[in-house]
Amino acid sequence: MKTFYLISLISLLISCQEKTNKSSKTESEKTKVLNLGIFHMGETMDEHSTNYDELEKKNKADINEVCRLISQFKPTLIFVETDPRNNNKLNQAYLQYLKNSTLATTYSKNEIQLLGFEIGKLSNTKKILGFDHRLGYNYDLSEVAKNENCTDYFEIEKQLEKEDKKHPLKASLKETYLDINTQKYYDLLINFNADLLLYANSKDGFEGADEASKFYQRNLRMFANINKIKTKKTDRILIIAGATHSAFLNDFMRRSPKYQVENLSDYLK
Repeated sequence: MKTFYLISLISLLISCQEKTNKSSKTESEKTKVLNLGIFHMGETMDEHSTNYDELEKKNKADINEVCRLISQFKPTLIFVETDPRNNNKLNQAYLQYLKNSTLATTYSKNEIQLLGFEIGKLSNTKKILGFDHRLGYNYDLSEVAKNENCTDYFEIEKQLEKEDKKHPLKASLKETYLDINTQKYYDLLINFNADLLLYANSKDGFEGADEASKFYQRNLRMFANINKIKTKKTDRILIIAGATHSAFLNDFMRRSPKYQVENLSDYLK
């Protein structure tokens, strides 16, 4: 009887080890992705902006520290939030930056150069690509909600605003990025920018649902733009985008059989 139990235990241990090896192999075959959700620096076309002076001495030091830490991921491709149709112009500016980082480019005052170009330079990344796809949508349906007496819309909006106030800019850029790149904050951003609209619909219409679907569509198309680029399993992809887009991309990529999303906290130590 003891022999039977011993054989059963050994069989169970071997089975568990085989499953572990299979899981490890599956993960190693995926393309590694690091998702850096940010607030936009400099001028932005987004509806929401953050008051941040990227030229202030301490902030410049913070940006340099973040670039140094993220460069340890060693990305082979960097995606930034601009239209793919700008890729030739984007990479001409990047090559100019690699030759002389003191010269001004079209992207000098925003995160594309301040983060993307500098991380690329430190990592010896050969190419930087745009993946944005702009689609207009109405993110404020308070009038519809008021006219249709959609009380849930206003109650949820207040809850979200209260929660968002718990996430002001931190003492350093690194701390801010760690704070806004969590699953909890990603959920808050998707709720605020899209799902809140689902509570503002007329009796016979789907005004809120239709507007929310436009924002979902934009993010799906941004993800599709990344997938249009042929990559190898050995590639390491860094994505720099507004944190709301990062929230959507995190959801899409963590379910994908192709990608393995890395933990940002493993690099911003």
